[in-house]
Amino acid sequence: MIKKLLVIFCLLAVSAMPVMAELGLKVSTKYTSRYIWRGYDVGDLTGLKDGSEGIENNVGGEMISLDYGLGGGFNFNLWGYLANHVNQFEEVDLTLVYGFSLTEGIDTILGYTHYTFPTLQLWNERNEVGRAGKRGYMYGATADEIFIGLSLTKVFLAPTITWYREYAQGWNDEYWNIAGGDSLDIFGGIDYSLAAGYWCSRARIAHIDVGISKTFKKALAGFDITPAFTYIALPDTAENPGVQPGNAQLNDQINAHEMVFSLDFSKSF
Repeated sequence: MIKKLLVIFCLLAVSAMPVMAELGLKVSTKYTSRYIWRGYDVGDLTGLKDGSEGIENNVGGEMISLDYGLGGGFNFNLWGYLANHVNQFEEVDLTLVYGFSLTEGIDTILGYTHYTFPTLQLWNERNEVGRAGKRGYMYGATADEIFIGLSLTKVFLAPTITWYREYAQGWNDEYWNIAGGDSLDIFGGIDYSLAAGYWCSRARIAHIDVGISKTFKKALAGFDITPAFTYIALPDTAENPGVQPGNAQLNDQINAHEMVFSLDFSKSF
């Protein structure tokens, strides 16, 4: 069924009109008080380092993004997470996206992401001695993902639903995300957003997000500044997707409710 859907979308992509991505580069750096990804705490996952059995608290970090419009509907993104507690990149991702208009009011994206986690330790079931010198663990995890998204641009909240297929070391899964948002004409314009995610193999809602933000255009040296607050509800904290048996203690590090603050600086060239 999934293969048939992919074939259909690829055929539509060939015949549809591309959503023209602007040629050029957009640079952004965002501080976040906590890094929660699809319902589990990535900051706690990446806290395992140097063969230590302890868990580093997730004290936030910087998300750095280079977004390059290739034209013809194609877009390339290089993204990294610089964690405060280790002062090094714990995640670096490469994403290629093709966007096109399926019909008036319906936009579609096809994409691929390669995830790398240079400092992450995963449980090695073969019990080999890893680079940390500790038996049973290994460094340098990677993962791959394909995704298809559909946006209803003329509907209230302009909802977008996206299907993701993960291929990683030790686990594979499918994930659905639905998100939307709009602006309120108060305080010079406040944006709000709603989102929810669902893990298929676990048959559970991973998270529900409610956020507000405000963008100050060219507020500092030509950079746009966007402060944001996001409330994240985590209905099921008993299991973090992708956690291996040796890392079961990670489940104790995340709460059922989180309030995340972020501050983004971005500029287009």
